[in-house]
Amino acid sequence: MAMLVTLVVVYLVIRAGGAGGDTVRAAVFRTRTLDLVTNTARLALTVTVLSVLIGVGLAVGVSRGVSRGRPIWVTMPAAPLAIPSYIAGFAWGRLIPGFERFGAAVLILTMTCYPLVMLPAVAALSGTGRSAEDVARTLGCTPWWPSCAPPGPGSPRRSSVGHCWWRCMRSATSVDR
Repeated sequence: MAMLVTLVVVYLVIRAGGAGGDTVRAAVFRTRTLDLVTNTARLALTVTVLSVLIGVGLAVGVSRGVSRGRPIWVTMPAAPLAIPSYIAGFAWGRLIPGFERFGAAVLILTMTCYPLVMLPAVAALSGTGRSAEDVARTLGCTPWWPSCAPPGPGSPRRSSVGHCWWRCMRSATSVDR
C-alpha cells in the first residue's frame, strides 16, 4: 500500500528526470506535492479503516444473525460492486451540487469498496462452525468474547485476541461480593 501512496512522487520524478537534478528536487519537494501525497495517504487510510469496519460488521451480522433469506441479505449489501467508484462519484456530484472535497471522496470510495471486504469475510465466517462460540459461552465468558476469539483453527489470529483472553479470564475468575 505504501508503494501506491508514493505513486505520485514516482511519477513526478520520472517526468522531471529529463530536465536535471535541480528540476527534480524542485518538483518533488514543493508544497503542492507534499499536500497531494498527504491527502492520498489520508484518503487511503480512512477508506481502508471504514471499509473494514463496515464490511466486517455486515459480514458478522449476515453470517451470525440472519437465518432466513440469507442470500438476499448477502446480495443487497454487495450491490455497490455493480457500479464503479468513478461513475458513483460522478453521479453523486451531478445529483448534489457542491458534493466534493475529502468527505465526499471518503463516502463514495467507502461505499464502493466495503463489499470487497464484506464478501470474503462472509465466506470465511460461513465456513466456520459456532462450536467455539458455544464453548466460550459455557466457560462463562462475556457475550462479546466469541466475536474477539478466532472462530476456528483455519482463521488468522487477530491482534485483540490477547486482550479478549485477558478480559475473559479476568471476568471468569472474578468473584462478585
